[in-house]
Amino acid sequence: MYRALTETNRPSFDIFRKQFVDLNNNFFEAGDTIRFTSTFINFLAPSTNAVATLTCSSPYAIVIDGIAGLGAMGTLDTVRNNNDPFTIKLLSSVPINHEIEFKISFTDSIEQLGFVCFTLPVNNDYYDYNINDIGGTATSNSLIGYNNFIHSNGQGFLYRGQNLLFESGLMIGNSSLKVSDNIRNSNAADKDFARVEKIEVNQSGISDLDLLSVFNDDSALTNKLSVKVYNNTHMWQTQGHKKYIISEYIIHNKSNQTLNSLYVGLFADWDIMNPVQNKVDFDATRKMGYAYSTQTQGLYAGIMALTHSNKVNTYAIDNTTGGGGGIDITANYSSTLKFQSLSLNRFSAGNVTAGGNDVCQVISNGPFVLAPDDSVVVAFALIAGEHLSDLQQSADSAIKSYQSINNINALKKINDDVVRVYPNPVINNLFIDTPQGEKYEIVVYNNLGQIVFNSFNNNFIRTDNWTK
Repeated sequence: MYRALTETNRPSFDIFRKQFVDLNNNFFEAGDTIRFTSTFINFLAPSTNAVATLTCSSPYAIVIDGIAGLGAMGTLDTVRNNNDPFTIKLLSSVPINHEIEFKISFTDSIEQLGFVCFTLPVNNDYYDYNINDIGGTATSNSLIGYNNFIHSNGQGFLYRGQNLLFESGLMIGNSSLKVSDNIRNSNAADKDFARVEKIEVNQSGISDLDLLSVFNDDSALTNKLSVKVYNNTHMWQTQGHKKYIISEYIIHNKSNQTLNSLYVGLFADWDIMNPVQNKVDFDATRKMGYAYSTQTQGLYAGIMALTHSNKVNTYAIDNTTGGGGGIDITANYSSTLKFQSLSLNRFSAGNVTAGGNDVCQVISNGPFVLAPDDSVVVAFALIAGEHLSDLQQSADSAIKSYQSINNINALKKINDDVVRVYPNPVINNLFIDTPQGEKYEIVVYNNLGQIVFNSFNNNFIRTDNWTK
């Protein structure tokens, strides 16, 4: 630092506006080739022939092209290496949620001029999205906004850059003893759901960004339901559709027991602006629970049930000691209390003090009876806006968007892998992208989770011309 401030007769470089692309979906996975560009700035004396050299210490990545010529740069000049990007190859062995450490060293006519270091997360089992007014994080383990309870991965649920969420995720239960989730308990969080298939960008073409992840509750230590969940996330960039995302869940009963009185819902601990000045209410017409800040120009956020309109439950929670007349989750959000919040109704919260208080909410569908090997589909819209009518307009748009999706929701390979189908939605021909020569059972569900086609024992075998 002393030399940088005193040796003004030498160039001194830094970088900003880093950009990484893979010429695909910019979701950096094993085997991807990444191109990296940046803006370089020279703070001190002019350079004559500056060069930036990229290296990495990770054994799971190779720098293919690590040289960028910066040339002659005057004091405070900037240059960007768009025409000469660094190129990095991720190896097939790269672990999930790996961080690659990079170092850029600078020289000017062979004189060493220092370096900068940074890291790039790759092969993540979560996905940060920012394609419209809503930003957030989708995961492979049932959580929304953050990949874990300590918020080390993820960006929450953003409305125009402002985070409105502390915690959110899926809860599934059919009794006070059997609730599967990764939501808080007494000390940290339950860890019932675990990744089966890492989240990926799905090329279904349903929306402007489609994500798919698969998880199950095999990690539940006791009283697991034995369900497998396929989670589709959809979001749009078009006007009128920029303030919501749709999260759809296909819940498959993998046990040999019928699941009676089954409820499926989303929990959300909203922290909108000042979190102790929040309230929760319910729009019965739209089946939407919403939270809002009582502050001047307070923002709104909500969850709307898009399926099973006759089986929508809402529970508004005062996240204060004593529960404000409802359930008290401050000491322990136990399975008993989670099931109550899934299966009972409480329409408002935030009235402990006149200006509001810390609040949470649960929106659920149920009860369902799910036979062995049967499935049910539930879907929710997560919405944000400036005021209630703004929220309601986006809710109406979300309903139309979901109704337009012709849900071909499950294609089941014999070994229980999911393979790609397109286009989705489909009217006539359905194309199935699978390895050649393998047998497949095809199961098609409608948006109520009912099976409308099952190939049963008439398994298909792919040939070169098999497309329908």
